[in-house]
Amino acid sequence: MPHLLTSSAFGDFATRGGLDVAQRELISLVAIAAIGATTQLRPHVAGAIRAGSSPQEVAAALVQVMPYIGGPYALSGLVLVARYDESASAEAYR
Repeated sequence: MPHLLTSSAFGDFATRGGLDVAQRELISLVAIAAIGATTQLRPHVAGAIRAGSSPQEVAAALVQVMPYIGGPYALSGLVLVARYDESASAEAYR
């Protein structure tokens, strides 16, 4: 299912140039946070960290967009970052 979703819904967007994977994940997760889609936010928090962003960088990205997306949406993401950071591994986070 994830492959089907990625290939049919996102096509080139997931693999195009211009941004590295960590940047792409940070942008995706703040956009997802902005619409309040917390179910989809969780794997993107983990994905951004696995792609090379630190939990602190992910948190900073969410804080950066807080004035634009609203406190509750940004805080939902920050809670997920804190949980990920406490778990110490992506596998424990799932």
